[in-house]
Amino acid sequence: MKFLLAGKLRRYRGIHASDVAKAMVAAALKTQKEPVTIYESEVIVQLSMEAI
Repeated sequence: MKFLLAGKLRRYRGIHASDVAKAMVAAALKTQKEPVTIYESEVIVQLSMEAI
């Protein structure tokens, strides 16, 4: 099913809960100037890789 979500639909792919948790920790440790930040799925995956 993953192959169906390519191109513009890639942003709607599922993300493992553990990757979301890692990304949340990585984002919390970075200094944020804005009170609310919206992360697209690709950025969440990148942040989870940084947290490893």
